[in-house]
Amino acid sequence: MGWLILVLIVGAVIWAMISAANLAALQKAEDGTFASNYKGWDYYVSPHNRNVLALNRELGQVALGHVTAPTQYPLGKITQIEVLRDGASITSTNRGSQLAGAAIGGLALGGVGLLLGGLTGSKRNQNTITSIAIKVMVDDGVAPIHSIEFFKSPDKKGTDSQNEFVISAAQKVDHFHALLVNAI
Repeated sequence: MGWLILVLIVGAVIWAMISAANLAALQKAEDGTFASNYKGWDYYVSPHNRNVLALNRELGQVALGHVTAPTQYPLGKITQIEVLRDGASITSTNRGSQLAGAAIGGLALGGVGLLLGGLTGSKRNQNTITSIAIKVMVDDGVAPIHSIEFFKSPDKKGTDSQNEFVISAAQKVDHFHALLVNAI
């Protein structure tokens, strides 16, 4: 009986390893096909949700969607771009608190205080990150919202914001956000 359980466990482990290898090979093939179809484009393929963001400013096109079936849109179809951290937009600014800070700074320190006070709008300090993504909204009645995950923490509590993977993902998000903003 003990041997049967051992054989079942070994079989399950071997099956899991083969499945993981097959999935990795499939994803590598998908990435290769995408890369060959979008040669010369700036692109990112999310390892987390397999969505893509590709941009070709010369052609005035953006490609969004799953790596196996992205949709191309003219840049003029982009209606909004957001950077999301832990599901919340960090590209929005709370103008009320920013203007109040500027007024208080201006009264206290003059012109320099006005600038410094304006930069002290509501901010939150967070030591862990669970996800970083770009959300692109396009004028499309079928698929208007596209979310591309650049980082997803393996731990439900999040990953330290100074972790090399978080920093690398944040840099990639900044790069693609700037490309999109400049393109439109």
